[in-house]
Amino acid sequence: MRAIVNYSTEQYYGVQDRLFNSFTGIDKIKLRDLSCDSHQSNPYAFKINAIEAAMVAGYKQVLWLDSSCWAVKDPSPIFDIIDAKGYFMEEAGHLAGNWTNDRVLEYFQISRDEAMKIPMYSAGFTGINFDTDIGWKFFSWWRSSMEFGMFKGQWDNDTHSESRDERCKGHRHDMSCASIIAHKLGMEFEPVNSYFQAASEEAELLHDGIIFKLQGI
Repeated sequence: MRAIVNYSTEQYYGVQDRLFNSFTGIDKIKLRDLSCDSHQSNPYAFKINAIEAAMVAGYKQVLWLDSSCWAVKDPSPIFDIIDAKGYFMEEAGHLAGNWTNDRVLEYFQISRDEAMKIPMYSAGFTGINFDTDIGWKFFSWWRSSMEFGMFKGQWDNDTHSESRDERCKGHRHDMSCASIIAHKLGMEFEPVNSYFQAASEEAELLHDGIIFKLQGI
């Protein structure tokens, strides 16, 4: 069973509706009420809880999408990748060393020099196949890092709250943890702009393979 899942608070209901109205043929899990830590106390914990809610509901292939996304084509090819690889991740064009705080590097037992060689993926679109070992290992470790508070941190490092190392520009919460976990598990990312394109509704597609657009909200 395949499903796209998203959780939104009231201010994002409109774009959440845009996402779910943009495709057919795949089950939709629209969440607006979750029992989890607040975004302020544990940033993006809701993402873990939303994916888990889809899994508990019986879905084996789950694609989390941020509310900023909407489909321009049939999403099935992405689920084919989730089925074949056990996951879907698309490279973000950033390095974990720039966007991970000291506390999280210590948790994962890696140096900043090592983290500067770890590419990040865009966790705003994360596919997991719970019928595979790699899918389960990744999600279990990701959830554990959230429970240990590793998503917590500031977006910027202007006051050196995240690190005294000038290479650290801030912390990217769930994305920082997920990217490091994926690296440790040997997971491979799709190249940036393979299936997702940051663009307005009016902008031309970069190529025929683009399935989702996204735009900051």
